[in-house]
Amino acid sequence: MTAAKEWWAWSDKVKDPPRDEAAAKWQARKKRETRRLARLLLPQIRKAAQAMGYAIGLHGSVARDIDLIAVPWRDDCYEPQELAEVICWICKAETGWGFFSSGDNNPTVKPHGRLAWSIHMWGTYIDLSVTPRAGSSC
Repeated sequence: MTAAKEWWAWSDKVKDPPRDEAAAKWQARKKRETRRLARLLLPQIRKAAQAMGYAIGLHGSVARDIDLIAVPWRDDCYEPQELAEVICWICKAETGWGFFSSGDNNPTVKPHGRLAWSIHMWGTYIDLSVTPRAGSSC
């Protein structure tokens, strides 16, 4: 068997521990950073949303992104786009970064009439879904 064939036969049986270890460390660091940002941003986002007539719920693992659900809580709540803009502004004020993935404030329509935005920050993003207000067409 030639040296090249010998190496390939060996390489199929052995994982590369340094690469796997580095990836695991990177994922753990990203998870810590995402959770740190969630702890920093969530009180401010909830306070602003409450003033705008929304309740904010956190869901998911908060490992790679921050998943938020906004539910209209008052009859006189603001438009969903305005809420998304305020949340984006809070992200930018706190992290120095905050922009919509689409480059503008156009939401993606999700099942049951939810409107969704991705608000990107340094190293992670907020996945915001806003449920429709009463009387909205789905």
